Amino acid sequence: MSKTSTRNTVHHNGQTYTRAGRRYSHLVVVTSSHDSRPAIHWASTLELAQRNADQIAGRRDRARNGTLRGLWDTEWHAGITSIDLVQIEHD
Repeated sequence: MSKTSTRNTVHHNGQTYTRAGRRYSHLVVVTSSHDSRPAIHWASTLELAQRNADQIAGRRDRARNGTLRGLWDTEWHAGITSIDLVQIEHD
């Protein structure tokens, strides 16, 4: 029995992101002034996408306050300009 593959597609800010395989629900797109390419995080549920976005926002805030600890890139996180949750289309 063959398993069909889902094609996940997102169009956001003039960019198209695709990923085949399992079915995802939302994409978190993070833009930083320290990188020309946005970071993307695939999420299987809206709740997971919101949790990911909240964690990224928390790291951004701690980086801007000078309290971000660990191996995170402090400058990149402090330079975050947008965190967008985008619903995924399926083919």
